[in-house]
Amino acid sequence: MTIKLTTRVDRPLVIRYKSIMLEQYAAYSNTAKISAGSHSSEYTGHHTLEGSAFMNSWGLRFRKVDGDTGKALSGATFQLQQKVGHGDWETAKRMDNDQPYEPVVSNSEGYIEYYLMGTRAKYRIVEISPPANYSGQMGPLEFDKKSAEEAGWHKEAHEIKNYTTQPGNLTISKASENLKENSFNFEVRAVDEDGNVNTQLQGTYKLQEGGEVTFHNGVSEEISVPANKERTILGLPTEKN
Repeated sequence: MTIKLTTRVDRPLVIRYKSIMLEQYAAYSNTAKISAGSHSSEYTGHHTLEGSAFMNSWGLRFRKVDGDTGKALSGATFQLQQKVGHGDWETAKRMDNDQPYEPVVSNSEGYIEYYLMGTRAKYRIVEISPPANYSGQMGPLEFDKKSAEEAGWHKEAHEIKNYTTQPGNLTISKASENLKENSFNFEVRAVDEDGNVNTQLQGTYKLQEGGEVTFHNGVSEEISVPANKERTILGLPTEKN
C-alpha cells in the first residue's frame, strides 16, 4: 500500500500500522519505506511470537471379573475406539503424541487402564478376545468423560463380567422327500431368554463337514444345508445357543 501526502511536511513523520495474521504458519515480516524528494529511508522489522497452551486430559480403568464369583480375570484383550466424522468408529489416539492406543490385556488383577484421553471425545472399548474358557466378547461399551463421572467410574473401576462356558455343537438338518438335489440356507441367531438377539456372540466357528461360519453381533452368516443332510457348528458357547 502507498500513501502520498499532498501537503508540505515540515516536521517528523511517524507511520504506525498493525498487521492481523490469520492462519499464518510461515515467518512473517513487514517493510515500511518513506520517500521525500531524493531522500528515502526504509525500515524492516522482524518479530518472533510465542505462545503456550495447556492440554486437559483424563484417564479411566476397568476391571474384568467372573460374572458368578467376582474373581479377577486376566487375559482379556480390549481395544479403545473413538467416534469420528458422522458416527464412525476408529482406533482412538493419545492426546500427547497422536499415536493410536495399542490393544490392552487385563492384568492378574483384572484391570485395564487408559490415560491421556480427550475431555470432549466419545469413546468405546471393544473386547477383541475373552479369557480362555469364558463367554464370547461383550458388546461395545460406550462412554465419555461426563457419562463416566456420572456413573462413578472415575472413583471405582467399572466391572466387566464374563461367564464360564462349556462348548457345545449345533446341528442343522433339513428333511425333504421331493427336493433331493436342492439345498437350503439357514441363519442362526443367539438369543436371550426373552428372545432378543444377544449381540455379544462374535467370532468364527468350524463346521464339522468342513469350512467355517462367522457370527457378527449374535447373527451368523448364511449356512447352506443340502436336502436330507446336516451341518454341525462346533464349539459354540452353550449359554448363547
